[in-house]
Amino acid sequence: MINKNVLSRRGWWIFIALVIIARLYLSGDRDIIATNSPHDEYWYIHAAFNKIWGGSYNEMSFMHLPTYSAWLDFLYILGMPARLAIDVFWLLAVGYLAFAIQRFTRIAWLGGVVFAFLAFHPYIIIVFDRALAETFLTVVSAAVLAAAIELWNCRDGQTTLRGRVALIIYVFGFAVAYHTRKEGIVLAAPLILLAGWSLIDRPRWWRGVDKPALVVPLLLAPLFSTFLLGALLSGINYLKWGVWARYELAAPGYERAVAALNSIDIGRTPLQITVTKEMIKRAYQESPTFSELKPAMEGATGQQWIAISSAFTAVPGEIGNGWFYWALRDVAAHAGWHASAKVADRKYGAVADELELAFAAGRLKKKFMLSSFLDPDFEKWAPSLPSSLYNVSQLVVQPSVSSLASPSENASPTQFDEFVRLAGRRAPPSRLKLSGWVVAPAGSLIGLGGAQSTFAWQRLGDSRPDVPGAYAFAVSSMGIEAPTELHLQLPDGQQKSVMLTALKAGATANFGGSMGALLGIDSLESNSKSLRADRWISKLCTVYEWVGYLFCLATVGGLLVMAVRRKLSGVALMLVLMVSAIVARVALFGILDASSWSGVQARYILPIIPFFACMGAFGTALMEGFNKKA
Repeated sequence: MINKNVLSRRGWWIFIALVIIARLYLSGDRDIIATNSPHDEYWYIHAAFNKIWGGSYNEMSFMHLPTYSAWLDFLYILGMPARLAIDVFWLLAVGYLAFAIQRFTRIAWLGGVVFAFLAFHPYIIIVFDRALAETFLTVVSAAVLAAAIELWNCRDGQTTLRGRVALIIYVFGFAVAYHTRKEGIVLAAPLILLAGWSLIDRPRWWRGVDKPALVVPLLLAPLFSTFLLGALLSGINYLKWGVWARYELAAPGYERAVAALNSIDIGRTPLQITVTKEMIKRAYQESPTFSELKPAMEGATGQQWIAISSAFTAVPGEIGNGWFYWALRDVAAHAGWHASAKVADRKYGAVADELELAFAAGRLKKKFMLSSFLDPDFEKWAPSLPSSLYNVSQLVVQPSVSSLASPSENASPTQFDEFVRLAGRRAPPSRLKLSGWVVAPAGSLIGLGGAQSTFAWQRLGDSRPDVPGAYAFAVSSMGIEAPTELHLQLPDGQQKSVMLTALKAGATANFGGSMGALLGIDSLESNSKSLRADRWISKLCTVYEWVGYLFCLATVGGLLVMAVRRKLSGVALMLVLMVSAIVARVALFGILDASSWSGVQARYILPIIPFFACMGAFGTALMEGFNKKA
């Protein structure tokens, strides 16, 4: 006779296996998108291509934390495509998390629900297509969360193997997570609450007699590893580039310069504009070092950044707060400051010193600065904060197709080669061959392109005797950015286009409008295909919207149970910690959205999706009353 518990365990593992198979099938045809994004995705690819600390120095060399690039290098050594690898490691991490939740709550189906929820989450499927540090951070966050729960499960010290594995993953993983993105400080929110609780429950947390004190593995060990890894990154950068900083935007001179520029008080500034033209003008007057940047800032380089940011901030002639940091470095590079990292940091430090002297002498009025990367004019953006916090929160609870738009592939051939090599990209560049005829005046031009541009114009070919007034054409495209339209330009400059989706071999179409140009297609060859998951994303978003609200209701129910019992049990403590992690990240990006740039992006919310799933699970567990042993 087979024990019911054995059957239950087998059923649980069979369910997990089926979810893994279905998930890998759904996303198995996806690849890392190759983009021309020198300050973001491509930077990580290029840093990995240079083995992180290889190559000569420039202003881009170590402007980000290198953790994600190290991950890409690791995959390159293994020979695994980055898109497949992130899925595999994600499923391993959430499988570990589901196992930990099942052991913690003693509810087998609850672990299965968490696993399925995280495996098929729309954000995970779509955003994992991008070479972003947030994707790796999400995987590490799930593994660290699982290990933390397992450490609690093994706190009696008897299950040594599970406990040791959990300790290694938790301590090392927390440090890696902290140093993967610049906002790693938000990870401290749960630890701060845990430290506060440890002071209340001192006998269990600080005075280990028969059992080890919990404060060592759960609090002190991850903090020590985080400090150690930060010192290691800073030390390597010092040896290689001559600046003690984890990444160059955290270099002391640069941070002080940005803070000093932000502190110049000229009264109220426009929303999402922290350093205005007027503030820059006054900085020129008070800082001889900063005035060295005037030609580049007021020339083509500065105008380029104005044009880029104005499209997002709707403030003509100014550089938005989310772009000023990059603009400052760009103009400094044109001015020769970035001949080396030491020279650059010395120049930025000189700017800060000269502006501080002007503040002290009263020549410049100074605003109070909380952070060098936050607009100090709180009263300006505070009215927008509630709506920003709500919008960011909605991203967590309610996934939407509109928040999952992927960028177009626009990498240059050189960049694409690096994406292929480092990310193990499997899909080739898009190819399209189109031939046929069009009824149009002699001398007309035809070409493939997108909504905003035409890749290459070419003249129509010979006349077609089988179609009166028609001329033959044959166009083709091979590149990263796939064409979406066929464009026609008449000799008088009139232009019209037709969507490629409306064209079929052996059929006719019309450019429409006043031109009335008839089009016939002889052949159409394309290697583009629709991806499997794309057909299901909108339906998944609808399902996850309902599940998200159910998780919120479960959380409220769990908090009410906790309030009625007036006891902070293990499950209740975990629920509070999950809520604190979510609130910390939502608050950060809500503030950034209100003050600086759009924080309402799925990529920013991705790392707390595992916490959201656990929050719903622990709320459900509290309502079910499975809290006796915890």
